Amino acid sequence: MENQDAIIAEYDTHFKLYKNFTDRVRQLLEELLESEKISCNAITCLIKDKESLIRKIEFK
Repeated sequence: MENQDAIIAEYDTHFKLYKNFTDRVRQLLEELLESEKISCNAITCLIKDKESLIRKIEFK
């Protein structure tokens, strides 16, 4: 349980960093595709939500 709490605390602490990272990677990919004139319908990013993380920790 202590390890689970540490993982969740780290998730909470770094969530904004993860969000900024995924946003930036998406932006860079869009710019690269556009510069190469490659058409792309959508680029999506997903950060595991907290409840999903907790379920995964408990399952493992």
